[in-house]
Amino acid sequence: MGAMNKFVLLASTAALAFAVSLPGARQAEAAQIVCPATISGLVAGGTGCEYSSNVTQDNTTIPLVVNTEEFFGITDWVFWGKGEGGSDIGLDGTYDFGNFTGTLPAGANLMIVFKDGANTTLVGYTVNLITGGWDSPFRNPPFVGLKPTQIKEVSHTSYYYTLSDIPTVPDATIPEPMSLALFGLGLAGLGAVARRRRAA
Repeated sequence: MGAMNKFVLLASTAALAFAVSLPGARQAEAAQIVCPATISGLVAGGTGCEYSSNVTQDNTTIPLVVNTEEFFGITDWVFWGKGEGGSDIGLDGTYDFGNFTGTLPAGANLMIVFKDGANTTLVGYTVNLITGGWDSPFRNPPFVGLKPTQIKEVSHTSYYYTLSDIPTVPDATIPEPMSLALFGLGLAGLGAVARRRRAA
């Protein structure tokens, strides 16, 4: 391999490694996954939908799982209540933030989290309503552990609020422009090395 080819290969590899090390690239590997269309519209008043890549439980132990996993990029969710019966479980139902004691702070952003057992994970929906209907999000896709036509019942729902602003699009879905540019530069360099080898 000629000196020029070695230089191009080393520069390409360095560009790829640097691009992957940038914060935007790390965000793309975060635990939250933006919901596909098959489940994103199943909650009335829903403004966003994410599900966890980890099999976790939502509980009231501090720190809250929804904070450690940064649902919607937020780390200060406050637990508001848990629905374990009636319209909070099953294949469909109604969520109602008014079912719990207290008054939600003015300007609070709301999230309802759905949970079920094996082959599913936490699914969170930000909502702009205090109450609304829902259908179970536990279906395939995205939960490939389920049969294609299977819909699992919701075992319980959990309610959260935050005073933080919720981004319209989670950061994890949008690579930073510099990351994309460096990644493209690395690919172009590798392509140049391959062309030179074929020409030789």
